[in-house]
Amino acid sequence: MSALRATTRIIPLFAFLAAQTAFAQDQDASHAITYQGQLRSASGSGMLSGTVDLEFRLFDAATGGNQIGPRLQADGVTLIGGRFAATLDFGVPVLTGRGRWLEIAVKGAGDAEFSVVSPRQLLTRPKYAVMDGTSDPAPVPGPAGPQGPVGPQGAVGPQGPKGEPGPSGAPGPRGPTGATGPMGPAGEAGASPFVLTADVVSLSTGRVIIGASAESAAEAQSLAVHSELATAVFATNRAWGGNAIEGEVSVGTGRGVEGRTTSPDNGSAGVSGRAVATSGVVSGVRGESASASGFGISAVNTSVDGGIGLYAGIASAKGRAISTLGSVHIDNRTAATMAGDALTIEGKEGRAAALNADMAWYAYGFNNVSDVHSKHDFAPVDGAQVLERVRSLPIRAWSYRGESTRHIGPTAQDFYANFGVGASDRVIGTIDAQGVALAAIQALAQRQDRLEQGGWVWVTHAAAGVVGGAIVLAVFRVARRR
Repeated sequence: MSALRATTRIIPLFAFLAAQTAFAQDQDASHAITYQGQLRSASGSGMLSGTVDLEFRLFDAATGGNQIGPRLQADGVTLIGGRFAATLDFGVPVLTGRGRWLEIAVKGAGDAEFSVVSPRQLLTRPKYAVMDGTSDPAPVPGPAGPQGPVGPQGAVGPQGPKGEPGPSGAPGPRGPTGATGPMGPAGEAGASPFVLTADVVSLSTGRVIIGASAESAAEAQSLAVHSELATAVFATNRAWGGNAIEGEVSVGTGRGVEGRTTSPDNGSAGVSGRAVATSGVVSGVRGESASASGFGISAVNTSVDGGIGLYAGIASAKGRAISTLGSVHIDNRTAATMAGDALTIEGKEGRAAALNADMAWYAYGFNNVSDVHSKHDFAPVDGAQVLERVRSLPIRAWSYRGESTRHIGPTAQDFYANFGVGASDRVIGTIDAQGVALAAIQALAQRQDRLEQGGWVWVTHAAAGVVGGAIVLAVFRVARRR
């Protein structure tokens, strides 16, 4: 068996013990090692005796590093002449030639905690190990003797196997062209451009046109299908994760799959896809683009009289006609589209909400979420202070840049500077404007109550309304005695 030898010293936290010499020896049956050490008194009065508890940890560095395997503990270890032995199995090979350090902690009788012996012990392969507490160390082998003379040369061994052939040499120069031979007999008729390989039919050159059409010759299409039937091309794929029809384009402004219909009948479609599976994430039509300026699916309606570029519908109220993973972008900046609304939402009883090209909403009403269960961090509001800040809040008439429509109200910067509420100093939330107005009205009513108690009566005229998304409050007061 191989053996290890290490020397330790005590750290200041453990004042009455010191580890003097330690040994480790491999065990053949497992990853275990037998560790032998000797504890002496820190004062130098001799070897320690009695019973102690020992704790062992294995690391891959002298300091810090990573612990290897579990923490091992040996309780009630009897010291004979300060020496002890413990079998340690950290679940991994220890004496592999890599640096491994053993950290030992000792707890004597009456101690509340373990004290770590410093430094950690480097486990290396020594030439001997102390086997028990009474035997002397095994003799140390002497130095190696001088090298003997070189012996006579042995007989020639058998020939080895033949090696791999070397690389071919460079081709020689081309010879002169020979004389033209006589013309051979006429060959058979040329082969068809269609090639059958195993169970695959391919077209080696040219185009394929199904259903002759006058416009076919002018179209740059490898496969053109012209049909007066309900479906020009129908494909079915029942393979798991397969595609019935798949197209790919890698250059220019081409399209992976393009369909076109000239029929005026309802239900006609240039491209129609149907997924009949009732479970799983399947798609009737799926598009994908790897370009930052490309489109996974592109839909354009070229009619100047209206129409829909992309239509999506559902058959159940539980479904979603359109679902996106990410943001939705609507570009309504062209001259042809700015005349209409950027977004229109139609509801029941003929009601509709619209976001026009000027980014102004038109709707029957907006409901801000104000449920007490959706709020927290409540704090009282000083209504009188809010009223005074409303008094000093600049209220002006203005227009948004790029339009002539007039509005009345404060700027978001003035509103935020006076009241400090809202998402930022760039916008005014309708719920914040309403809260400020209500707090000011409430403070004004309380002020009127106090004046009436003092013999004065305030005749107050107030008007409030929403102008340009902001609450506008106008108050006129006349004081008189009872």
